[in-house]
Amino acid sequence: MREPCPGADGRFVTERGASPALRTDLAALIALALPSAVTLLLNNAYRFNDLYFVGLLPGQAAVTAQAAVAVAGLVTILCYAFYEGLATGVMAASARAHGAADPQRARRIFEVGLVSAICICATIAVVGTVFLDPLCALLLGVDGADTSSAKRDEMRELAAYLGPCLQASIFLCLAPLTGHAFLAMRDSRTPLLLEILAVAVNTALNAVLVPTYGCAGAGWATVLSRVVSSSIGLLLLHRRLPRSDGSDRRSAARIGLDIARVGLPAVVAIGFYSIAYQAVLATSFPPFGAVGRAAFGIGFTIEGLAFCFVWGVVNAGGSLAANALGPGLVAEAKAVVRRAIGVGLLFVVPQTLLFMLGADALAALLSTDGATRCEVARYLRIIAWSQWAVAVQGIQEVVLYATGYATAPCLSTLFWNASRIPLCYVLAAQHGLAGIWWAINLTSYGKALTATWLFRRGTWQRTGLDAQYTAAGRSTNAAGRTDTGSESRT
Repeated sequence: MREPCPGADGRFVTERGASPALRTDLAALIALALPSAVTLLLNNAYRFNDLYFVGLLPGQAAVTAQAAVAVAGLVTILCYAFYEGLATGVMAASARAHGAADPQRARRIFEVGLVSAICICATIAVVGTVFLDPLCALLLGVDGADTSSAKRDEMRELAAYLGPCLQASIFLCLAPLTGHAFLAMRDSRTPLLLEILAVAVNTALNAVLVPTYGCAGAGWATVLSRVVSSSIGLLLLHRRLPRSDGSDRRSAARIGLDIARVGLPAVVAIGFYSIAYQAVLATSFPPFGAVGRAAFGIGFTIEGLAFCFVWGVVNAGGSLAANALGPGLVAEAKAVVRRAIGVGLLFVVPQTLLFMLGADALAALLSTDGATRCEVARYLRIIAWSQWAVAVQGIQEVVLYATGYATAPCLSTLFWNASRIPLCYVLAAQHGLAGIWWAINLTSYGKALTATWLFRRGTWQRTGLDAQYTAAGRSTNAAGRTDTGSESRT
């Protein structure tokens, strides 16, 4: 059969006619990307809130607390690797189910994901509670003979912040899980509204709790705000996803394996990303003290906030491409990627200019310490040169993951993140903190080039998460249209 081709309205047409439920034109991409981008912006506002409110603490306590939150952020990213990996696997499988007009199957996938989340977070809570103090000592390089009051204060604040986030991790996990489930349905509005609610609650709680309880107050503000939004998200999904009609006879273990095929490489990639940065903090940052750690945390947070609009395009492109791959429309998925890269790079231009020209003003938003502000501004001016690379990498890799072709991009990410550890160490010895910022840039270029090569190879076109779905005999969707998996193999 010939490959599907785009119609005038942005839908794709095969020999069997139009696919009425699937729209991937530019308007559809932007309509899904913008709410998703604002949702991500609000999600990243958590770290901004934490850094802002602990930065209002008096004197040196502010620098100590911001350094602690910066280090804690890398631990929460490590935990988030499990949350995001699970959510990515659920979205890839669910989006394909929705694309094939099978919402009952999508509900089963989400239910398996929810059980998996409970198991993962129970493990995180137990391990986090038992090993909290040794973990904090390891991250800050504190041993039994270290009597530095500054290090002890930072360790105490780090433990106070991390404790609630680890012990109540299920509520932090439910946020991306429910958000990705809605995105798989091509609904980015509901996650946006839930994030608005969560950030509003978080801001109010931070304002009340941080002045009294410091970093502990920021940690509990994060958890309690997620209790509210995640509970509402679960209730909405329960109402919107129809109960299974029993036609999908796959076991929960089989569905779990489908989720894991995409999710586990994402866990490894994101988890090692966190571990690599923790190794960089341990090996390259000690000469720069709390100021260096605080500057990195603030700069990283500002970069993450600004990049949310690009990641909105990444997520929207991944969802639409996965919807198209459900019924086997490979050409449609390729067209989504081309549009997403174009739109993503348009967002990168003003972001790059903002970092280059407005670095000092951005640094002043989160720090009153002169040395810290100087290094934050330097971070932003240097990191501006790699924003295009992060966009190109993310847009192409999300489609690779959505097809189940996850091992190769995962290995690429592992290699380039691992290379940051020695590269940062070498360049930091010669150029100070600026050397670390340039090491991050250089490895980002490597990631982008590798992702482009993997995407252009086209091996992902011969990989299908839904092979077992087609084999099970579900060749006809609810609209009575026959879906042909052969189109994805042409």
